[in-house]
Amino acid sequence: MAQPSKGESLDSSLKTALIMSQIILRNQTFFKFLLHIDREHAATICLRGCARCGGPLHQAHYQRKPRDAPSSWVEEKIRFSFCCGHCRNRCTPASVRFMGRRVYWGATVLLATALSHGLSLRRSRSLTQLFGVPVQTLRRWRQWWLAEFTTTPVWQILQPIPAPRGNP
Repeated sequence: MAQPSKGESLDSSLKTALIMSQIILRNQTFFKFLLHIDREHAATICLRGCARCGGPLHQAHYQRKPRDAPSSWVEEKIRFSFCCGHCRNRCTPASVRFMGRRVYWGATVLLATALSHGLSLRRSRSLTQLFGVPVQTLRRWRQWWLAEFTTTPVWQILQPIPAPRGNP
């Protein structure tokens, strides 16, 4: 989270971040955009066929139930998945809306974890009230980002390349 500007308290900076987070997490247009990204990626995976045997992939999409999703959203909750027509192997492409088996939107996990940096009792209460995520879950997510995520292939690709030191 950015440092508060001169004359601005940390509390007002946190409140602004929390309000912005809520706006993003309740914006159906944002989630339709993420759905579009997931749909395009799923179509690409489907065209490749089964990674195991090369057979055709058939739709086996299913409904997710994110805890923080408005009940009126239907299409946004669909998790794209496929099943091979030959070997029956399931293929579930990566998603920008869902983070593995977590029951919250990926955006909620990301934002709540980022805002939980330097988690105090007061801040944890605010985050729990805003996101509906227990403090213990916020701590577990933060631990995952700090320890487990850094061992994933995604992190190995995304981690910054060290800047060169001095002139050669």
